Amino acid sequence: MPLSASVREYMSSILHTLPRGVTLDHVVNLMSRLHVRHVPLVEDGRVVAVVTPEDVASQLLEEGGPAHVPVETPERPVPAVDPSASVAEAARLMREATVDYVIVGPLTAPSGILSSRDVVRAAEGELSGVSVSSCMDEAPPSVPLDGELAEAARLLVETRVSGGYPARHVIVGVGGLPIGVVSVRDFIYYVGIKGSIEGRVADVMSPHLYYLDPASSLEEAVEEMNERDVGFLPVVYKAKVLGGVYEFTIVKAAAGGSCG
Repeated sequence: MPLSASVREYMSSILHTLPRGVTLDHVVNLMSRLHVRHVPLVEDGRVVAVVTPEDVASQLLEEGGPAHVPVETPERPVPAVDPSASVAEAARLMREATVDYVIVGPLTAPSGILSSRDVVRAAEGELSGVSVSSCMDEAPPSVPLDGELAEAARLLVETRVSGGYPARHVIVGVGGLPIGVVSVRDFIYYVGIKGSIEGRVADVMSPHLYYLDPASSLEEAVEEMNERDVGFLPVVYKAKVLGGVYEFTIVKAAAGGSCG
């Protein structure tokens, strides 16, 4: 069973660590060029923080773009697990710390990182008896197609769902109907290419909006996420968005077999 498999089977063994004090523009370039979601920061040979997409997006909004200033170091736990720990154990650590990653190995000599995306991969075939309607979290905000990208990005970093986890997505709506989605990573990639936060939602939006019916199982959500390589699926009924399934929704279920 994959959730009882060791984290070494699902972790990313390539760690793009950077020294504490690295500049914001450097991190934006790394994330946008290599499609990296987490950047561990190292000081005196030890991982002291992990920079996430919402950390970077928040500072981009503060600075007005990819400025040559030190990236802000987040004040939150840096959970770590032994490579032999199970994926379910790692998911429990993520849930407890409300983060979407764990460092694999000691913080002084990490061997990899396991993210919520990896937990979703491991969860395939494990959650068939759990319904979407009983597990879905709040829907993210909706923004208009012609809206300002900076305002959409503000919603991306400020909105919390699932007990404090960042939404990381906004739905793009026209006439009350959902037509697309913008993720925090879309925003960072755009800024990395353009060098500016100026733009419109339409410049960044993915028009491919995959969604779930509330009668679906969480297993179907996992399969769809893995097949489409997406981190969020809105739950839609009669053209109305009722809620959403995020990677962290799956983490909660993987951690304890329930969504609480």
